[in-house]
Amino acid sequence: MLKLWTQSLRARLVGHFLLLSLMIVALAGYLAFVGARRALEQSVTERLTMTANLDEDQLRRWVESQRQDVVFIASLPEIRNLTATILDPQLTEDALAAANSRLRQRLEETLVIKKNLEEILILSDVGGLIVLSTNQEHEGQYRVRDSFFTQGRTQTYVQNVYPSPLEFKPTMTISSPLLDVSGQTLGVLAAHVNLDELDSITLGRAGFGSTGEIYIIDRYNDFVSGSRFGREQYPRGVHTVGIDAAAGGLDGSGRYQNYDGVPVLGVYRWVDDLELALLVEISQSEAFAPARRIGRVIFGIGLGLALLLTAGTILLAQQIARPIKRISEASLRIADGDLTVRAPILTYDEIGVLARSFNKMTERLQSLYDELRQEITERREAQEELEAKNAELERFTYTVSHDLKSPLVTIKGFLGMLQKDLASGNIKRVNSDIQRILGAANTMAQLLSELLELSRIGRQINPSEDVDLNELVNEAVGLVTGDAAGCEIVIEPNLPAVYCDRVRLLEVFQNLLTNAAKFMGDQAAPRIEVGAHRKPGGWTCHVRDNGIGIKPVYHEKIFGLFERLDGQVEGTGIGLALVKRIIETHGGRIWVESLGEGHGATFVFTLPDPNSGPDSDPGPDSDPSLDSRPKPRPVNVSAQG
Repeated sequence: MLKLWTQSLRARLVGHFLLLSLMIVALAGYLAFVGARRALEQSVTERLTMTANLDEDQLRRWVESQRQDVVFIASLPEIRNLTATILDPQLTEDALAAANSRLRQRLEETLVIKKNLEEILILSDVGGLIVLSTNQEHEGQYRVRDSFFTQGRTQTYVQNVYPSPLEFKPTMTISSPLLDVSGQTLGVLAAHVNLDELDSITLGRAGFGSTGEIYIIDRYNDFVSGSRFGREQYPRGVHTVGIDAAAGGLDGSGRYQNYDGVPVLGVYRWVDDLELALLVEISQSEAFAPARRIGRVIFGIGLGLALLLTAGTILLAQQIARPIKRISEASLRIADGDLTVRAPILTYDEIGVLARSFNKMTERLQSLYDELRQEITERREAQEELEAKNAELERFTYTVSHDLKSPLVTIKGFLGMLQKDLASGNIKRVNSDIQRILGAANTMAQLLSELLELSRIGRQINPSEDVDLNELVNEAVGLVTGDAAGCEIVIEPNLPAVYCDRVRLLEVFQNLLTNAAKFMGDQAAPRIEVGAHRKPGGWTCHVRDNGIGIKPVYHEKIFGLFERLDGQVEGTGIGLALVKRIIETHGGRIWVESLGEGHGATFVFTLPDPNSGPDSDPGPDSDPSLDSRPKPRPVNVSAQG
């Protein structure tokens, strides 16, 4: 064997080539693994970040929902009246017992409806005495030093997660002042929030692996989740690199060991306003499993190719020179930029295979070059689209600044008047000035809220699903019962099912129904009709009213931002712009049909069917063919409400 190695050039060529091939394959496999691992880490981190963003937003919305529930309960006239009764020192024992019983029953009924609230307490304004609670064991206790009492006397207050001295476990308390008819503080209504609901946020998120986990930590390094309260293995709180960084007010991501000692890839952030740390993690073994598979596959394929090519070196000395020279010449031309050149296939042995492989590689290179050129073209188009968006943003900014300036001017003007009236002691005019200032501030708040909702369209996208329009339209009718009181709403029977974002389409119908009810004018028999039918390529829906109508000259203008045709009708001029943005996000169109003033208006919009071919979408010039549809059924909103 040694003699063959020392005396045979062919053997040495084959041996050296095989050794070199194995080294290259090992290096390529390692580099491929490292590159894939880096790419996977970036991709997984982006997905974890997206999940963290969604959960942080959902967490805030959940807390805000509980806060609104407490504010609503505290504003109920019955609750305030009964509270005033039980706090009346001149009340007889029988009357006090009856009022206590009625108030307790009302609060317990509220807990049945508001399942996220664990306990509701009524505290006296002086001394913080718990005069009534849905948990009678807590009655008679004083909470005068608790933040939810001290702050809740003057404002709605959310006391973030803290160790409860009543329940001996982490809790969150929301409080709001109870006011009598004159605006004087009667006491404080507080509610302990059931944190078990957080499990639906942290445990309900899927889509990033079987080992993916989301959890929340409070400022005491304790788990904030119904399924994790009281973990005995963490008597001094849970600590990891991610948890400690988040608890220190930092946001970030990285690789570290989780609370069970498992290496994970995680994203952590500190939710400052809630004083909570949110962590989203997945085990490194699962996250990087594709990289390991890629490395093994590349190594195996490379090893096989190396062995195959080694066989070709046996005839290297006799046959390699001429074909390789031609291939070299072809490679030089390719290096000069001529990707159309191909190496000639002079033999049908390994050199021929090499030539064909070279040609295939060249074809692939040309394909990649074409793809790169196409990508450059697409990026150029995207840049042009971005420039158009920037121009649209400039117009949007100008419009917003113009309309927001009006309430600011009002506030500024009346502040000057308020200063003068305060100096002169004219209390009546002072109150009038304050009301004007509050009205302007409320107008600005409503404008900002609706602008925020408009900006979310297209950025916050809910998954599309098959939606039964019968249920959706009836739900929208129920939501506008107050705005459309007295209107007869007629809904066609057997409305179709459409494929859409259900939440956004509900906003569309709610806005169109409210808009139709607002512009009824002095119509003696106000009537709104809702219908939908199938068209080639999708569906066409309409909302028709017999109100004041719209002049043709305004048919396009009304969908613009802050466009209001009647300044006497309450509104901000954003609703129809919001509807238009939602429909366009779905790939549809919306327009209005009206013969003018006194002839009512019909708002028509289309929704494409993703399973249909590229059929033409009906537009404003096409006939909706409404006469052939079934006879609609009436729904009298005032009777239902």
